[in-house]
Amino acid sequence: MLMLKNWRRRSIPAALLALTLVFGGPAAADPEGAGAFIQRVADDIIGLVSDRSVSAAQRERMMAEEFRATFDLATISRFTLGRYWATATVAERAEYRALLVDYLVRKYVGLTKFAYGGERLVVTGTQAVDGRNVMVTSRIERSEGDPVTVVWQVRDTDGGYLAIDSIVEGVSLVRMLREEFTSVVRNNGGDVGTLITMMRGVLDETG
Repeated sequence: MLMLKNWRRRSIPAALLALTLVFGGPAAADPEGAGAFIQRVADDIIGLVSDRSVSAAQRERMMAEEFRATFDLATISRFTLGRYWATATVAERAEYRALLVDYLVRKYVGLTKFAYGGERLVVTGTQAVDGRNVMVTSRIERSEGDPVTVVWQVRDTDGGYLAIDSIVEGVSLVRMLREEFTSVVRNNGGDVGTLITMMRGVLDETG
């Protein structure tokens, strides 16, 4: 997530509003619980990347498992494909969703190559957006350099908390993915299969 500095900036309210309008609904969100969820996830990830006894391959597998347990992949998959989700086949949807986590870990997040230098994430506040969604603000404190602000949109689901977006210094992860992926599909005549092939290629190159 620290590799986002070159991505186009989007406002935090716009990113949260877009996801809430598309996927929101009535329930009873618990801001404190959402904040505790993000803090636990952050502690787990930092513990993983700082563990020198874990091989790169093991770290990648464990990171992917952490992402699957942390993020609402069903929601993110639909949102990031935009209008092309409706035209994708059942098989294309399934493969796209299966590729999404590894694509994030390898190409964007870069945590498999993370050089731990004493960083830690601290939750600094929580605010309910609506009945189901909570905005969790946090700060990555670094031994060198300025702190990095990270805002999470967390959903209170029947199965527990799941993150729907991670916004680093104003840059929304899911909006960035939506722009990138829908552009690929649009430039190839609406063919979702072209996007899947591109994602496979990125994974093959970096694997």
